Amino acid sequence: MYKIPEKIKPEKCKLIKEYKLPMLILGTRFEVDLKNDLKWDYIIHKTGNIPYNNHYFKATTINVKPQLKKNINKICRIWGSQSPTWEPTLEDLIAYRNQLGTFLLTNCDKSYKLFEKGIYPIDPIPEYIKRISKENEIPDDLNTLIKEEYKIPFNIWEFLILGNQF
Repeated sequence: MYKIPEKIKPEKCKLIKEYKLPMLILGTRFEVDLKNDLKWDYIIHKTGNIPYNNHYFKATTINVKPQLKKNINKICRIWGSQSPTWEPTLEDLIAYRNQLGTFLLTNCDKSYKLFEKGIYPIDPIPEYIKRISKENEIPDDLNTLIKEEYKIPFNIWEFLILGNQF
C-alpha cells in the first residue's frame, strides 16, 4: 500500500544563515521518516527574484570534495549575480547544464525544472552525489534512507546547490 507523504510544514524549518552558503544538500520537500544514518535538518532557503520564494526541506548537508568547492562557488557567482528581475531562459538552462558537465561532471536532465536564482539542481543520482561528496555515506538506492512504512510511487529526492542572493 502506498502512503503519500505531506509537504513539509514551514513552522518546522529554520532559515539557513547566509554565511553558510553556498552549500550542497540532499533532501526532500516531503514529510517522511528518514533513518538516522545521516543528520537531517529542517531548513528554509529563500531564492529567486523579488518577491523571494521560500523552499522547505528536510535535508542533510553534503561535504564537498575540496577540489570541487571552487567550481560550486563559481556556479553560484555566475547565476547569483543575475538582476533581481531575472527569470531563467532555455539558453540559461543549457548554459547551466554545460557548466555542471564541465565543472562537476554531473547533469540536471531530470531536475532542471528546479533551476532558479539561489537553487542550482543536480540530478539526485548516487553516482553524482558520490562524485562530489567527501564522504561515502550515501547508499546506491536513496529510498533505503526512508523508513519502511513508506512506499512512495515517485521520486522525493533533490540534490541541490543552495546559493546566496547577491
